[in-house]
Amino acid sequence: MSVQVFAFSRIVILVFVLTSFSQFDVSAQARESKSAGKAALLSIVLPGLGHRYVNDSRWNTRASFLVMADVTTWLGITESSWRRNQSIDSYTVLAASRAAADVEGKDRQFFLNLATYSSSDSFLESALRNRAWDQIDYVSDASFQWAWETDEDFAAYRRLRERTESLERRRSVLVAVLVANRAFSGITSMLAVRRHNSNPVSMSATVLDGSPAIRIDARF
Repeated sequence: MSVQVFAFSRIVILVFVLTSFSQFDVSAQARESKSAGKAALLSIVLPGLGHRYVNDSRWNTRASFLVMADVTTWLGITESSWRRNQSIDSYTVLAASRAAADVEGKDRQFFLNLATYSSSDSFLESALRNRAWDQIDYVSDASFQWAWETDEDFAAYRRLRERTESLERRRSVLVAVLVANRAFSGITSMLAVRRHNSNPVSMSATVLDGSPAIRIDARF
């Protein structure tokens, strides 16, 4: 009851102030109710769209910020993926040309072994020394054997592998940012819907006094 009285008193005060001008026009209308589910769904499609929906198809500061954050993150993912693919191509060519490795159809573990051991003989010695009997047959096939020609080639390959792993971790972080941005956008857009629907009345007044019109919007 007290809230309604307070809102009514604000309307009365506004009308009283406007009567000091020579002309005025006052109109009040109900605000369209918004759907929290729709706002959340739009936020999942593109962060910021939910806030734009609540704001009557207008981009406010928060909506613009969320969209820009999403676009920037996608650009980061695209750039990381491109650099990662370039790095994979580089270390694959290096392994084939400088370690005589058969790289066709090999899994991630094979390339990790190339970055850990200078040759398949070193790998076998390590397996025997550590009594890793299940790994002894790993290099028995000629297609799984390798030998780096120089220590410089071996070191260059390891750097490329480390760069690839770093770019993969970066991409994973950026994907997590995409998910978090959508979650944040969805939650805040639903809160915006709640605030919007709790203030169902919009009052507009246009004041004319022989000069450019002055528009005053008051929402209760």
